[in-house]
Amino acid sequence: ASIYVYNKGFANLANGTGDMRLRHEIASIDDGLTELVRRGEYLSVERVDLGPAMSKAWLQVSHDIRLPGGKTLKSYSFMRVQNGYFVKLRISGPPEGSQARLPGFLLGVSRSIGLLGR
Repeated sequence: ASIYVYNKGFANLANGTGDMRLRHEIASIDDGLTELVRRGEYLSVERVDLGPAMSKAWLQVSHDIRLPGGKTLKSYSFMRVQNGYFVKLRISGPPEGSQARLPGFLLGVSRSIGLLGR
């Protein structure tokens, strides 16, 4: 898992998931993964739909990634704005059981950034 906190110099980012700049940031995840395919780090990337959002507090996108050597990973990305910063989570792992661990991880991160109290 990776956690990124940044603001790209933007002021007045609104907490939550409604800021259009956040929507642009989450859309750019596909471009970043496509670049990794172009560089040969991944063989392929396919965006997949998880169905209903795991949490209304986060935007989410998911991908199946095929690595050189044939191994496949599930990759889950979540984003929101909190306290004037983009917060991006990317969790990647083997297909077996990866999705089952996500709710606990999201809960822990949500608590640590002040969404649920301390």
